[in-house]
Amino acid sequence: MPRSLNKAAVVTAIVLMATAADARDEIKPRAKLLQQTLDCIAIKADAERLACYDRTVTALGKGEETHEIVVSDREQMRETRRSLFGFRLPSLFGGKDDGELDRIETTISSVSRSYDGGLVLAVDGGAQWVQVDSRAIVGKIRPGDKVTISRGTMGAYFATLAGRPSFKVQRRE
Repeated sequence: MPRSLNKAAVVTAIVLMATAADARDEIKPRAKLLQQTLDCIAIKADAERLACYDRTVTALGKGEETHEIVVSDREQMRETRRSLFGFRLPSLFGGKDDGELDRIETTISSVSRSYDGGLVLAVDGGAQWVQVDSRAIVGKIRPGDKVTISRGTMGAYFATLAGRPSFKVQRRE
């Protein structure tokens, strides 16, 4: 391939990657009904503005009751991210304004072994973590013991039990 075509291909690839990165960083538009409610602010006439609010807030309430609309505050989003720790989350649960969750400290609710002898830890909240390395974990592990699950590099997670070396785990449920 001629040198000028190589340069053109590289420049094109860089432009495409930059465009894709910009698209990921764009702020997503608000939900239509929320935007309609906020648009009521611009109405000057009191009666018309009140009618606008009544109409859109009633629709928001009905949408929330029928689960077509979900309204969450920051604390609810933190709890949701915590309960889903270990799974890839859609951007809906992203929001890195308060820092990305990099570990959870929880309590073991049950312990078992997988078919290959690795630990299977069920923890408070219903999550289940399965050991995916061959490290031998010695000593008795009981329900009620504390465990810390930490995010590692390249998508790995590690469990640490008091007084024992950490071991690699994967979220199953």
